Amino acid sequence: MVPGTDDGEDCLFDITVTDPAPIGGIKINVTKVHEKLCPGQKIFVAGPTRSFSQAPEGYVNATVEARGYYTNTLISASDSASVSIEELVQSVFLTKWAGPPGDSSLTGFNRSRNTTAYTVPSGAQWARCYRILIDTTSEECMLNITLTDAAPNGGTNGIRAITTGTQTMCPGVTRYISGPFRFSSAAPEGFFHATLTGFGFDSGI
Repeated sequence: MVPGTDDGEDCLFDITVTDPAPIGGIKINVTKVHEKLCPGQKIFVAGPTRSFSQAPEGYVNATVEARGYYTNTLISASDSASVSIEELVQSVFLTKWAGPPGDSSLTGFNRSRNTTAYTVPSGAQWARCYRILIDTTSEECMLNITLTDAAPNGGTNGIRAITTGTQTMCPGVTRYISGPFRFSSAAPEGFFHATLTGFGFDSGI
């Protein structure tokens, strides 16, 4: 809104809005040649549309300048506003355990809750298992999710993509992921932290 006309006695012309904000700013001539804005009238001016990835942006003063239509007096007014990113609740959980091949499942997850280690039978195979949960309390889906486990024998051998491209995992979704199968000769292997990372679909966080 261009202020300064509701209580004035003169109309305004040559109205310019300048907002030097580097992301969402604008510089525009509000009125056309010989067009005037008189007391009681208002004009709304929109800045450029930006995506959430271009926020936040702090307080930057915008200025409107105009001249009195009859007096030719220069007048101006300033105001500022900021843009912030909505802080969405993100509830993401990762559980890691070890077990026989095929243990990366709900059954394996329930079994792992009653033990802190897995003993591999001689000559048998084993694998690291992972449960990824986007809880129902989360307020957004997740994308670009990756899993990293630096365990030298049963880990992910670097960063493993769980979702790629535009794929997402949304609240209430659970996935079970298996690491590579290893024989008992590759055990024992101690505790190694696994890390899950991803980005909020709406917030970009």
